Formats: sequence, structure tokens, C-alpha cells
Amino acid sequence: MDFLYRVYEEFENVAGRAALFELKVRLLADKTKTISELSDGFDFDRVYRAVVNEFSSRINESEREQLKLAKKLRDHIVHGEFQKAFWKLKPASGGVRAISGLEGISNDQLLAKITGLANGTEEATPVPFTKGVGKFGWLLECAAWSLFNDAFEASTKAIAIIDRISLETAKESVDPR
Repeated sequence: MDFLYRVYEEFENVAGRAALFELKVRLLADKTKTISELSDGFDFDRVYRAVVNEFSSRINESEREQLKLAKKLRDHIVHGEFQKAFWKLKPASGGVRAISGLEGISNDQLLAKITGLANGTEEATPVPFTKGVGKFGWLLECAAWSLFNDAFEASTKAIAIIDRISLETAKESVDPR
């Protein structure tokens, strides 16, 4: 069960980082007069788009892509859409594997099969996506591929971009007297 606790811990870390990304985007919107009314809105996508549009002159193409990736990963991970998060980060991996005999097995049996795959004692067939494993299987699949660590890193880079913009705008709004 140590593996499972590690999976939950990785998920907790990346979900926290994704929440921090959202908070920083909302705080930047809140302190920006032209879009401040959006900062408390339920629709994070609307807040995010407003911030990116408002500060487009300060965001290069690479940063724009980083912010977009972090936003999509935040959406997928926070909402438990692990399969979508996986394909967002690992689109060309081709490494998702199908393990036979998954129908009707318990979570413990599924964990044993995936652990066996990692140890080389379980056979698997490469397929375009994992079938029949549900959210728990995708949670484990994402952890096995270090997706949560990759998503944590993507969010960290996006937070650094938002922090830079926040700092630049704070310096510009200081009265020089």
C-alpha cells in the first residue's frame, strides 16, 4: 500500500499546485482594474482568458503555451479527468498498456496487476488508451508515468509567469514620490 499512499500524495501535491495557479490568476485579475470584477466569478476559464488577454503584451508565445497547458491540466486533474490529463502531457507516448483480466476485479487486485507491470511480472499489450479500469486505474496509470510530477512542474512554471507579471504591474503602479 506504500505505492498507493505515494499516488495519493502526488495527486494531493499537484492538486494543491493547480489550486495555487488558479488563486494567483484570480489575484492578478482582482488587482487589475479592467478585469477585477471577474476575479470572484465561478467560471475560472473566463478569468484565465481575461488575464491572458489583458497581459498579452507581456506574455511571449512559449509562456502562452505554458499557461495554457497549466490551465488545461488544472481543469483535468482537479476534476478527476485523469485520462484527459494523461493525453495532454503524453500525447505521443504510445505507452498506455492494457492488462487482461480487469473486468470485475477489486481495486487491490488492480493495484497488484499494475505493480506487477512495473516489476515486470505482469504482461501488458500497448493500446491507444486503457480500457475498463475507470478513474482508479487512470489515477494509477498517471502516477506510474509520473504525470502528476510533470503536471506539478507545468503549474510551477505557469505560476512563475503569473508572479512575474504581478511583480511588473506592482512596480508600475507604485507612486514614485
